[in-house]
Amino acid sequence: MLTGDFQSIGEQGFVLDKARWIAMHAEFRFLSLRTSEITVRRYDRSAIVRGVQHGEATWNGQTMALNVRFSQVWVEQADGWRLAALQFSSLGSGAG
Repeated sequence: MLTGDFQSIGEQGFVLDKARWIAMHAEFRFLSLRTSEITVRRYDRSAIVRGVQHGEATWNGQTMALNVRFSQVWVEQADGWRLAALQFSSLGSGAG
């Protein structure tokens, strides 16, 4: 699902490569997730997906609320569509 050079940029500007992102999510579990405001822009063999997510998850035994706006960059490769980049920002009160 991820490209070899995948990178995720978190809300505080930290960057995770593919290995670190997968490792971080070993302890991450969604309890609920609602996605809305999806837009997709296709460019030849790539696409940019934007949206809003609200939900609840656990990470390292802690429950947390998720209210984020995200952008994803997908690329079409020989073996199918792969996620190349992900960036997200927390929504402030009243946003999204």
